[in-house]
Amino acid sequence: REAYPRMKVLGHPDSNESLKTGNFISLNENQIVNIGELKFNVIYTPGHYYDSICYQLKPVLFTGDTLFVGRTGRVISNKSSLEDLYDSVYNKILKMPMNTRIYPGHDYGFIQSILLGDNIKNSTLLRAKNFDDFKDRMDEYEKNRDIEF
Repeated sequence: REAYPRMKVLGHPDSNESLKTGNFISLNENQIVNIGELKFNVIYTPGHYYDSICYQLKPVLFTGDTLFVGRTGRVISNKSSLEDLYDSVYNKILKMPMNTRIYPGHDYGFIQSILLGDNIKNSTLLRAKNFDDFKDRMDEYEKNRDIEF
């Protein structure tokens, strides 16, 4: 904060109180955020963490820890929710055009970004038939984390 006193911190209204300084800006679902001349759409995607947000700049989606190349985010913290993750991924992200380019928050995959359609082809976690199937696939993933899907 001292190094960049004018820097704005954007986040979900329920984000950790330690983030909420005078420079914190609360964002809501489908809010448009202007950064220079670019207009990003805010998509609330809880699951990996309760306050997860993706930023869409069509045809690009910055997914943070909600979706990676080859898999979804994990649900290992006390503020994670598998049900919310399923809803965020299956009812929001996977309904986007298949040519949406995914840029995760960090790199766990064999490449740094991927088209949504290709990610679905490469990940069994993105091909579940329903929530129970997704839960089973996530359980299997966690048991075999050292093995690539």
